[in-house]
Amino acid sequence: MDSTLACLAAWMPRQRWYAAKGRALHLRYVASWDMPVDEPGVRVRTLLVADEGTLPTAVYQLPLVARATSTVPDALSTHVIGTPARESFLTGYRARAGARVPRVGQLLAALELDKAVYEAAYEARSRPTWIAIPLRAIERIVAAPAL
Repeated sequence: MDSTLACLAAWMPRQRWYAAKGRALHLRYVASWDMPVDEPGVRVRTLLVADEGTLPTAVYQLPLVARATSTVPDALSTHVIGTPARESFLTGYRARAGARVPRVGQLLAALELDKAVYEAAYEARSRPTWIAIPLRAIERIVAAPAL
């Protein structure tokens, strides 16, 4: 548990929702429980930790996911950024906007590219073994013909 708390103490100050930036955390384990998961080799645990460096003490509920392997299947990476909802979004948007936005597909591609670049930077810092997901999305977006 000490190594988990040490990892959380390094990770939490980089999170947008963490309010006490700029000071050392004093984390204490409070409780945890496992969630049922059907996927083999995956463990989902909710962890309650108290930051005793704040007054009053702040309690955080953090979901943790542990995988038996550190790689992401190729099939997953094709469905993470962009592909599944793109066509239905464009169909609905064009139906509402009509001719007012003639290049909505290009705008959507630019927004997806922006999101994929952001995700690549995040994964490089937080989960380097998952960086292949946003990099594949970037390759797909750049190689795709204009919509």
